Amino acid sequence: MEKTLVVKLGGSTLGGQAATGAPDTTLDDLLRLAREGRKIVLVHGGGNAINGLLKKLGQEPRFHNGLRVTDATTLEVALMMLRGQINAELVAAINRAGGPKVSAVGFSGVDGRLLECRRDTAHGDIGFVGEVVKVNSLMLEVALNAGLMPVVAPFGFSLDADARIFNINADNVTAQLAAALQAEDCVFLTDVPGVLNQAKKTIPNLTPRQAHALIEQGVIAGGMIPKIEAALKALEGSQRVLILDGRPPNALYEAVVHSQVNGTTLTQD
Repeated sequence: MEKTLVVKLGGSTLGGQAATGAPDTTLDDLLRLAREGRKIVLVHGGGNAINGLLKKLGQEPRFHNGLRVTDATTLEVALMMLRGQINAELVAAINRAGGPKVSAVGFSGVDGRLLECRRDTAHGDIGFVGEVVKVNSLMLEVALNAGLMPVVAPFGFSLDADARIFNINADNVTAQLAAALQAEDCVFLTDVPGVLNQAKKTIPNLTPRQAHALIEQGVIAGGMIPKIEAALKALEGSQRVLILDGRPPNALYEAVVHSQVNGTTLTQD
């Protein structure tokens, strides 16, 4: 979709600029881009909120190769925090600040059969984590064409007899939606300065071939691997994918409109 932008808002990004003493401009950037005519789909995480509630319940969060291990309790907590609290708060914040011209609507991948999935077995035994097998994007397209900003919580469901809900990594959801919508840009907002080389300096530009080589060399490792995998999936439909440090003021707007990227830009070979 022309001028469509899919943005992944990490759980530690919104409000992250407070640590630098600068105002958080992420929401302002989203609203400004929407007012200037871009159709925006916002996917959010919320890992810190999930971790906090799990610890209150006496459970230690577990991860495997950068992906959350999701048992039954963790899935219940994730649904409460992501589809419940965080999604509703984001929608309310956008609607409060957007005025009559920008309105948001909350979804999860379960709504309208947006994300059909199966259990993810490729990354080991990580519990109720889904792998997307089909995106039914009609609901998002209708919302976008009606002038709404969809805000998507990262869940999907299986079409088996149990119709089970699965937690899905928010980076993967972002990539799948960007590819399905043929988005002009896909942005992964983070609280790190993009992809780093061996000298811990930001790599400004990457192609899929270079990214695979850096993974094989161990330069890209840990939690950055699933993010790069998601970025490469997004490139199947998007012209440009940004892994963007969202902490500097107006980072999102400057990157999308003026190509001033505080992070790493991925494009095809």
